[in-house]
Amino acid sequence: MQNHPLLYQPLATSCWVTSMINGIMYLHKGKTLPFMAYKLLHNLLAEDGVFYYTKKQIQEFEAVIQAVGACSKLEITYVTDKNVENLVSNLDYTKQVALCDIASGGHSILINGFNEGVFEAFDPYWENVSGGESIIEEYQKHPPYKAGSENSVNLRLWPKHLFAPRKGGGFQMGAVSKRFATVLTMP
Repeated sequence: MQNHPLLYQPLATSCWVTSMINGIMYLHKGKTLPFMAYKLLHNLLAEDGVFYYTKKQIQEFEAVIQAVGACSKLEITYVTDKNVENLVSNLDYTKQVALCDIASGGHSILINGFNEGVFEAFDPYWENVSGGESIIEEYQKHPPYKAGSENSVNLRLWPKHLFAPRKGGGFQMGAVSKRFATVLTMP
């Protein structure tokens, strides 16, 4: 069965939700996204994005994530702070993907591979990748998709750049205290 192309976000604030949908579709290779997972994820979407700063928001976030995991048959976990770099660097990208917040939590992308020392990712915000430019040993943009990626990669990121403190350049996670990653695992 052919893989579905990954999606670009329809709203300025839907990067995390779109990346979750992309992660589920990527791991389920060619299967239909469970409708309930789609519906549940959109419950987290607010006018300003997805937030999980207060105790109540964290409880709602965790409840939705647990329900999405159950209906998509994936294990979904998240890590913060200093744990993000080690976890994302050591995932088994044949059965796992990571949603990483970049720009100190201002945007989310899907990392779905690691080849030849470089992360392969999908940025759901078209404006971020549409130019197609590259900066040596930082990132390469591939609009709309990297050739041969089965429509699942539009960005390659070098780890040193991704995990660098934010210096005004694109595609960096930023300060360690602001880092957040959601991991989807196929059992």
